[in-house]
Amino acid sequence: MSQSRRFVIQVKQAITKQTEKILDEIVEDVAKAQVQNINNRLDKGIGINDKQMPELKKRYAQRKGKGNIRNLYNKGTMRGSIKVTPGRRKAIISFRSTKEKNKARYNEQRYKWWGISKKDNRVLIQVVNRLIKRLTKG
Repeated sequence: MSQSRRFVIQVKQAITKQTEKILDEIVEDVAKAQVQNINNRLDKGIGINDKQMPELKKRYAQRKGKGNIRNLYNKGTMRGSIKVTPGRRKAIISFRSTKEKNKARYNEQRYKWWGISKKDNRVLIQVVNRLIKRLTKG
């Protein structure tokens, strides 16, 4: 194989490696942005359909002592346990423990809140566009 051919192969491999690294960074940042989207929605008591979730029952809200917004926040353990696990061209958003995952599942059965809403999707597109601009300038 000629020296120029080897050089072309090395350049292609270097570009591929850099591109994969950039894609992995974008995917991880987008996943982190989605966790923020979920928490922002929940702070306002908004579900996956971008609509207000039903208010908490009066007795439960009084016992909870923090108002009647269904924000899935009691002590903060479930929402605080949401994590992003980066992988190769993917990132998984999940919970740190089975206990918190089960709480999330129970709340999801009561009212849909987990996932990407239409509004979240628009925010994520903006995030991707900003990341691409930032990465292509550097």
